[in-house]
Amino acid sequence: MDAWSDGDYSTYDHVDGSVIYHVPMEHSDFNGDEAGYTTFTSCEQKGWAFWWMVAMLAGWNAQTPTTTMAITSSTGAASITTTSRNLDMNLIPISIGGIVTIMIVSAIL
Repeated sequence: MDAWSDGDYSTYDHVDGSVIYHVPMEHSDFNGDEAGYTTFTSCEQKGWAFWWMVAMLAGWNAQTPTTTMAITSSTGAASITTTSRNLDMNLIPISIGGIVTIMIVSAIL
């Protein structure tokens, strides 16, 4: 997942005889240790990917492909409303040994 940043895919080439493989590698945008072993941007990207997955599981179906999401807040209550279900979450960022993670306090489908 950290190979993608803002639509840019980061790879390196591995040559095996006459075959070239494009192998995913960490994008330079995520090369840091501000959040323990990663970057806050990487944490946010994984959070949004999780959010997207849970919304899809709750019945939401994006009408058009979305490549970006606006981040307005990283804590507190949030919800996703779909045609068939509502997903409410309360997100709390926590740090354990310098590693920042997000704990989902509640999720109601």
